[in-house]
Amino acid sequence: MERIGSSFMTWFITAFVLLTGVIWFVLFYPLVQTWFYEPVAGIVVQSEMEDCGMEVGGYSEEIRFAYTVGGRTFRDGRLRCDIARMCESKDTVTAILEEYPVGAKVQGWYDPNRPQIAVIERSPAEMHWVFISVICGFLFIFFCIWGMQRSNARRAAELKRRRKAKNASAKE
Repeated sequence: MERIGSSFMTWFITAFVLLTGVIWFVLFYPLVQTWFYEPVAGIVVQSEMEDCGMEVGGYSEEIRFAYTVGGRTFRDGRLRCDIARMCESKDTVTAILEEYPVGAKVQGWYDPNRPQIAVIERSPAEMHWVFISVICGFLFIFFCIWGMQRSNARRAAELKRRRKAKNASAKE
């Protein structure tokens, strides 16, 4: 029975770690890619606040910038490579929009392999930090559970070994 429980827990944690790794890859690979982007000068062409459509309120920024690479002009540069749009307070979005008004010159970063993809900020958004914290928290909890389960299995095996030794010495 110990073996089955130990095996199940090992497989469960292995599956969880693999799933977490896949989720981590999907969420953060675009962010890691930006570290290899090339610098480009650009001009902000759109800086607007949009309603997220949530009942409790919430706003997001829509910032686009224009830049030129190899004689071609692109207008689809974004603030950052978020996988999902963040809904934030009106004050937070207003502060971001004030930093990037229409017509402002910005330092952007474009993908040399796909120059139509560019960002102004290569740092993770707030939501990425939330995901990192949640994933690390779950990993910590699961490794604690695994460690306790493993410790209990070892303790049970040691008790079983002692009982056998005690029974063997009692028979002699």
